[in-house]
Amino acid sequence: MNRRAWASLGLALALWARAAAGEMADAPVELIDVSVQSRSDGVRVDVKTSGPPRYRSELMDGPYRLVLDLEDALYHWTVGPLAVDIDPVKTIRGGQFRTNVARLVIELTREVPYRVEAHSRGVRVLLGTGQASAPATEARVSPPDAPKPALPWRLQGTVLRADGSTAYIADAATNEVKIYRVGDAIGDGVVDTIEERYVVLRTPRGPVELRMEELPPARAPRR
Repeated sequence: MNRRAWASLGLALALWARAAAGEMADAPVELIDVSVQSRSDGVRVDVKTSGPPRYRSELMDGPYRLVLDLEDALYHWTVGPLAVDIDPVKTIRGGQFRTNVARLVIELTREVPYRVEAHSRGVRVLLGTGQASAPATEARVSPPDAPKPALPWRLQGTVLRADGSTAYIADAATNEVKIYRVGDAIGDGVVDTIEERYVVLRTPRGPVELRMEELPPARAPRR
């Protein structure tokens, strides 16, 4: 084989390797297993994945539950729903919430602080310990009559998409509206969660929630 043939073969192999690497990078992460461990300071839930996960978490009430969404992920855990009954965890269930979102739901007996830690092979959820990572579990509560400080931003609207939701947020001082996605910087924080009528910002002072302003009901014209 001459030099030109060897060069052509080497180029073809290099292109094939690059394409294979790209396909591997774009391959969705798989949610493989879930395990629960009781600790002296709470409960630890380990979520095992096939690679580094991208996630969003939200503590919801009615009933209380922690919702964990893994983006660009496939749900391959075949055990659930799993009855735990280790306070504050009741059961753990999940499924393929969207085409590219695997959802895990941790049903709780009550509202508790929690912390989510991601690593190269999954997500670790610590319940009942540490600082909360959702606005519903903020440690500091203002007195009922204390006025809340005005936020420097206003949520104008959101657009929910499977390939990445967007939020339209206005600067309260200039009224300038910009488009944000999860992970984008805003002020001294970042956008953590985008939902239909609210957005959660992660800041050094803790979570900050921006909600859509409710429009007043229209008044009937006087006759």
